[in-house]
Amino acid sequence: AAVTAGAPAAGDWPAELSAARTPGAINALAAGWWASLGQARASAAASAQLAAQFAATVAPYGGVAGLIVAADGALTMARAERLDEGNVASLLEALQRDVAAASDVTAAVNGLLGPLQGLRALLGEHDYEAAQLGTLQQQINRAVSTATTHASGFSSAYGDIAAAFGVATNAGELNAVEARIRALQNQVNADLDAAVAAALAAQLSATGCGNKVPMGKVVVVSLSQQVASFFQNTCLLSSTPVTTGRPGIRTPQGTFHVFGRSSPAHFVSAYGPGSPRYYTPETTQYALLYEGGGYYLHDAPWENPADFGAGSENGPSGSHGCIHVPTATMAWLYSWAGMGTTVIVTG
Repeated sequence: AAVTAGAPAAGDWPAELSAARTPGAINALAAGWWASLGQARASAAASAQLAAQFAATVAPYGGVAGLIVAADGALTMARAERLDEGNVASLLEALQRDVAAASDVTAAVNGLLGPLQGLRALLGEHDYEAAQLGTLQQQINRAVSTATTHASGFSSAYGDIAAAFGVATNAGELNAVEARIRALQNQVNADLDAAVAAALAAQLSATGCGNKVPMGKVVVVSLSQQVASFFQNTCLLSSTPVTTGRPGIRTPQGTFHVFGRSSPAHFVSAYGPGSPRYYTPETTQYALLYEGGGYYLHDAPWENPADFGAGSENGPSGSHGCIHVPTATMAWLYSWAGMGTTVIVTG
């Protein structure tokens, strides 16, 4: 009797063999067994592959139990902030029921993953904007204490944005709040930069010349004001907001001279990822080396133009010791400052 892929289970094979009376029947039986064995192996391999894929899916959470904990935690945080939790709660309940019933949880897990990732992204955006609001408040406080031109209106604008943030529940509303935060940050930074420039100008002579700097081409960087000024034969040519070294990696003070030029320049950290001095590899268009140990004046295309200036050295844009200059200004500076140009970094 011939045996096909749909033949009885292997437990019936001894009886089938006993019933086979001819060499042809035995050969057909053997062929059927091999086919059944091949099917079983293929099915086992497919099952193993699916199991591996499922394990990889839940691995970032530490397994199904960890996924349940993560979803429950995300729901708790979303409810505390009154954010739209979507259908995560019902999907989590479905998964918990399957786990309690010792049922196949694959469908429940796959159904929960996407909405949970969306909710966690929403929570991340909410936390990011809360931090941005804190930074903005600090900037406004500086503007008020400095009595910048538009400082009186910043607090009211901030209050409106903070109120909108407080009632934002979904990604669209949070994105709208973020746009308002960024717009006000730009206004505050522009006001602070203008105040710094005015204060610096007040220190210069009425004619702009005769300043107490060496003759020739000189770059003076004020760390306290985060401003670089460019002089030629004691005459002020222009100034720009900059960003210098962050806490713990401050830009050194002193008098230096340009002794290296690169365009473009590729920067690679000498420290490993675990070090606070580590930074990801970056490429800039213009770089002037003025001090051994890798201290440059260079552009920083990754830094938002509004982020340069007062206080920027203490924020996320703070450098690892170099002096960041806005790209347009750095292009001019690179063409103007030759080898030997004096660089004075003051407190």
